[in-house]
Amino acid sequence: MIRRPLTIATAQSSIGADPRTNGIQIRQLMQQARAAGASLVHFPEGAISGYPKSEIRSWDAVDWPALRQELDATASHARSLGIAVVLGSAHPLTPSHRPHNSLYVISAAGELVDRYDKRYCSHSEITDWFSPGFEACVFEVDGWRF
Repeated sequence: MIRRPLTIATAQSSIGADPRTNGIQIRQLMQQARAAGASLVHFPEGAISGYPKSEIRSWDAVDWPALRQELDATASHARSLGIAVVLGSAHPLTPSHRPHNSLYVISAAGELVDRYDKRYCSHSEITDWFSPGFEACVFEVDGWRF
């Protein structure tokens, strides 16, 4: 099987505590990545949710409904651009459990195809901020397996 080359963009967005502001910039960077020919764009940890200690002082301060809306808007934008996205975000769990430090995998069709929950957390992540994940994540973009 001959696979065509795959262009991957790695985007470093400004990360703040407001998912709405983060989402706007993420979608702008998605558009730039697609215009440059990328089929997949990758964002850092906490890109849409904000990251603990620097932007987030408490999980109670996170606007979880706004975060969900921004994830949906990002998936819709991925569909309209035809670009796959790997997007860092905290993922809420049931009360009394700390969130996962996750990467959402969104297809070029705008579908959430998987979510990787960081398994090997640092000491401060595991004791103060996050619950670890347990599974690996494998996905495909244009015939390439990640």
